[in-house]
Amino acid sequence: MTPKRIAILTLSVGSGHVRASEVIQRAIYDGSDPVETRLLDALEKARFWFLATYVRPYWWMLHHAPWLWRRLFERRQRKMHRSTAPHWVFRRGCAEVFRQLETFAPHLVIATEIGAAEIAALGKREHCFNAPILAVSTDFQTEPPWVQPEIDAYCVASDEAKVQLIGWGVSPNRVLNCGIPVDPAFALPFDKPELIQALGLEARRPIVLVMGGGMGPAPLERIVESLEMCGLPLQVLAVAGHNREVFLRLERLRGKVALELHLFGWTDRVPELMAVADLLVTKPGGVTIWSSLAWRLRRTGWRRFRRWFRAC
Repeated sequence: MTPKRIAILTLSVGSGHVRASEVIQRAIYDGSDPVETRLLDALEKARFWFLATYVRPYWWMLHHAPWLWRRLFERRQRKMHRSTAPHWVFRRGCAEVFRQLETFAPHLVIATEIGAAEIAALGKREHCFNAPILAVSTDFQTEPPWVQPEIDAYCVASDEAKVQLIGWGVSPNRVLNCGIPVDPAFALPFDKPELIQALGLEARRPIVLVMGGGMGPAPLERIVESLEMCGLPLQVLAVAGHNREVFLRLERLRGKVALELHLFGWTDRVPELMAVADLLVTKPGGVTIWSSLAWRLRRTGWRRFRRWFRAC
């Protein structure tokens, strides 16, 4: 039997989209049907100018001017913009991913990020492939650019997201509220006392997990300093992700704050860290919040990322 080819398309402006894509890929292989999957990141071989004009301004705004990102986001909602960038920007800036889609000739395309959904729709429109497109949103709200005539079905994380898509013209029978793809490891029955001991922690003292997203766009050091003001004997697990600068700043804090501070860069042990934590302080991104629900973990966010804060 010829295996079905499934392309999972993402755009790695954040680690959550990539993690969700990887979870979907593993879940597909867990089935009995013969399949061939290919995870395509549109940024992997994108043009330098595309990164400079589409990706870096987004991260700059999150780091330095979240108010500006909020205004742009709200304007996009209000004006019903159906694209995050002109079509030619994707076509020329991410030309390689269109070529990969054409060569792979998938039987199904799954898009896990808003820009990736636009690329998939454009690729189908321009006959790079002829297959259904499934859009998977990893946030609790959606945006008008998700709505493309070439997209056949949507998986969303909340009733609010479903209502939004229907309000923008998507047929109700094409939208399924099925949550956010998360690693099955978040449902494993970890032995908490054993994990606490393995991590060098004390069971009798509160454990706080602080995360800022895979790219670390969060004021983690200020959060740690604020936790010190609680006056409690906290044990803080701080995850800086790929952001080396944030990791080094936290390292300099280690001897200055009256907290027991454990530092992590990029780590695949997040399920274990959540399993031992009493409180999660995080940028309220969809994948992280949904993962924390598996542990019924108390959590809080911060208003700097107002779009996600409202959604959670």
